[in-house]
Amino acid sequence: MNTRDLSCLFGSCVLSISPLPILASEFKKGPYLTGGIGVNYTGIPTVEYSQTSTGDDVTEPTLSKLTGSAVTGSSVSGEVGFGYDFGRNYRAELTYIRNNVGIQSFTGSVTEINESISFSYTPSSGLSTNSVFVSVYYDLPSRSTITPYFGVGLGYTSVSISQLITIGSESESINTLGYLGKIGLSYSASKMSDLYLEGVYQGNTGSTTDYSQIKNSSNSGFSSASKSATYSPLNSVSVRAGIRLRFGK
Repeated sequence: MNTRDLSCLFGSCVLSISPLPILASEFKKGPYLTGGIGVNYTGIPTVEYSQTSTGDDVTEPTLSKLTGSAVTGSSVSGEVGFGYDFGRNYRAELTYIRNNVGIQSFTGSVTEINESISFSYTPSSGLSTNSVFVSVYYDLPSRSTITPYFGVGLGYTSVSISQLITIGSESESINTLGYLGKIGLSYSASKMSDLYLEGVYQGNTGSTTDYSQIKNSSNSGFSSASKSATYSPLNSVSVRAGIRLRFGK
């Protein structure tokens, strides 16, 4: 056997025992469960509450208005759900996301008949958002165990407000349209599981709640009031770490 034959034989042996990188799309097609937890920061929300009173003794409608904004801090964010990997780098998920929003302080003013009073206080509780999203993802082609990805989602977000407004209802839920965007990195821990680290932008539309006419029999000159509350959109950023557990073939 000459030197050339030995070289070819050695090269064949090396190739046969060397582990080759495997694309995720080659073996990770199918359903999976996903869950993650992390830290969330929400931008400053604002609220405006107005009440127009009318009655027999009121010559002109009286407008009372409360406006204010909340200073928020970091809090916990979590996501759980079900996904499906279609292969060819595309995935889709149906997930539930919970964001807690810590309120450090709430400042604003109350205006009535051209008189304004400023106030500031610390609410006993903050805000929370509960969302259900349908999201689609694209995994960038990779020949290593680490795969970058990005995705977008659209869904429903309920914003729970507790004692943020001291006038009217102490607790209220606002139903809005939610949307999100993600970028992240997946690590192929095994054939059946991935670990991931991602950055998330999540937002929802603002909302105006109109209250029906409220009768008040305790005030003789005050017969009804038209009330409305306007809440600004919430925008938050989160960093979450999690796992995907596959149960497909």
